[in-house]
Amino acid sequence: MNQDMIFRDTRFAYAENGWALDIPRLQLGSERMTCIVGPNGSGKSTLLRLACGMLAPTRGQVCLNGTALATMPRRTVARQIAFLPQESPPLFDYSVDMVVQMGRYAHVGWTGALTEEDRQAVNQALTAVSMEPLRRRPLSHLSGGEQRRALIAAVLAQESDLLLLDEPTASLDIHHAA
Repeated sequence: MNQDMIFRDTRFAYAENGWALDIPRLQLGSERMTCIVGPNGSGKSTLLRLACGMLAPTRGQVCLNGTALATMPRRTVARQIAFLPQESPPLFDYSVDMVVQMGRYAHVGWTGALTEEDRQAVNQALTAVSMEPLRRRPLSHLSGGEQRRALIAAVLAQESDLLLLDEPTASLDIHHAA
């Protein structure tokens, strides 16, 4: 399904009278893939955080399929948009399997119990990034690249229509970055 994301007169500033990202108008969604390139500190990560609703614009709005992200429940957003940040330091030493299962949050019921469909999505995501042999390992026992692949698997398991990946190949060896 195509997602139509529109930034309208969007501005975000981390501090008043400081650096700001201004986006007069930007429409995304009809392309199969869009890459945003620019120098360090130019606002690429900020743009992605605005696009997934992690940051709220200080002016304007970001809309997904005609609805402002700010008005949508987070679970609804998560069913449509998956976000992989540039850095994700693990806060707890979960196993790879548990991290990928967390990608299913938007789909599980109030009990948090995984269905067969959820387990299939987790298995497919682990297979896609060649992590099934490491699924029981804690994140602290993995290399930086293996940790990154586990996080990519969690994003894939989310099964959202729109994937926002901030430097997805960082820490990956050449074999897995391709």
